[in-house]
Amino acid sequence: MFNKKSNLTVVLQQDTQDCGPACLATLCKYYGKRIPISYIRKIAGTDKTGISGYGIVRGAEELGFSCQGALSPEKEFSEDIVFPIITHLKRNDSEHYQVYS
Repeated sequence: MFNKKSNLTVVLQQDTQDCGPACLATLCKYYGKRIPISYIRKIAGTDKTGISGYGIVRGAEELGFSCQGALSPEKEFSEDIVFPIITHLKRNDSEHYQVYS
């Protein structure tokens, strides 16, 4: 597993499909690893429509993280969650991943 090395510095997405890979790259950077978004796109199965929740989990595990997906109607997080985390936002016909710390 990774050890925390730095403060959270956001890795910006390179195009409209990159929000998920950029989130994974941000978490990697937070834990002291610099992983190119192009590599993350490949291992997470990003395509022209973006990345699925399963792709986020698969990519995170491939990068050495232990993770799980969860669905919650709550607007607050459980006290046992370790931050930062990746959240999936859905609003109307739009979907987006972001890092929440």
